Amino acid sequence: MRLCTDPADPGYLNWRRFRKDGRKITIFLNGQEIKEVDLCDDIEGTVRRAVMSADGRPQLTEDREELLTETIHGSVRIEIGEPGSEPEHCWDRN
Repeated sequence: MRLCTDPADPGYLNWRRFRKDGRKITIFLNGQEIKEVDLCDDIEGTVRRAVMSADGRPQLTEDREELLTETIHGSVRIEIGEPGSEPEHCWDRN
């Protein structure tokens, strides 16, 4: 399954459906929970996440207009919680 917060990505419809139901989405890469994820695909084994500073702040590109991201490959597991397990505003960019 593919999940993505970008409306132009094919994984957006899956992500939006789960978020609309208020389901918590938890992503694991090689057995470790990964935070700040905006794209994951358990078939391709891909996770894209924000690059964070040592003090936990998201890093920006040089022009300071977008988040700096990194794509990591490995064994991806996606856990989807029960309806209502997370507030609607979590993960939501729109």
